[in-house]
Amino acid sequence: MQMQHVYQLIMLIELLRHGGKATEHQIARVLLTLDPTQQKYYENKVPNMVGIILKDNGITSREKSVHHLLGFDPLPIAARGAT
Repeated sequence: MQMQHVYQLIMLIELLRHGGKATEHQIARVLLTLDPTQQKYYENKVPNMVGIILKDNGITSREKSVHHLLGFDPLPIAARGAT
């Protein structure tokens, strides 16, 4: 078997990690997290599409590459409870 693409190896590793079987969803999530081209694609999508719409609707703001939810007030650590 030739391993021309890293995807085949990643799929095999994921199958081994899950006792010899894994759903397509599980495999796809791992592939997505390890694919730098997809990461870059979504990094470009966030500010140019999703981020602009939320900002224009007054839901978020942006400072450089950090997006903020307007009006968000985090709970104190004691009020968060155990996770």
